[in-house]
Amino acid sequence: MCLTQSFLFVAIFFISLKVAPAQSPEKPAELEVLDRLVGNWRYEWESKPTESEPLGSKGSGTSTNEWALNGWFQQHKGKGENNTHEILEVWTYDPSIKKYRAWGFMAPGAVHYEADGTWDAKTKTLAYEGKGPGDVSTVSTMRFIDEDNRIGTRVAKNPAGKIVQDTIFKLTRLK
Repeated sequence: MCLTQSFLFVAIFFISLKVAPAQSPEKPAELEVLDRLVGNWRYEWESKPTESEPLGSKGSGTSTNEWALNGWFQQHKGKGENNTHEILEVWTYDPSIKKYRAWGFMAPGAVHYEADGTWDAKTKTLAYEGKGPGDVSTVSTMRFIDEDNRIGTRVAKNPAGKIVQDTIFKLTRLK
């Protein structure tokens, strides 16, 4: 083998190492917490009165939650009764920041939010802090009562610290 052929062989060998597909990373055990969200759910909410909604509000709907993208993300698709709203949420666990992450998108309009959270195994509660819609900051919880029932809360404040949403959610698994 001549020098040129040897050089070409070595170059191709090292290039192939660089572009060879990496082994898939192992899924973090923390994703298992989200298993309890999988399924079909009915949700009801009630918001306390605020300045922008002096009478408060109530509503209900259904959601289908399933694993997506090879089990790395969960997709939650919901629809309010009487087609009042639609929602798409994506949940996961991000091992690089050691937090649960959630992104939500609602229609009508281009309402969206995102949040980072932690899991408390003792209280069976996911607790999130986030932003959106707009410049609103949020604190949310999702407490698992049992495998078929959970209760959520969400308090949202504007930049001045005024509460613009104070809501409780009740979710029941559909069988």
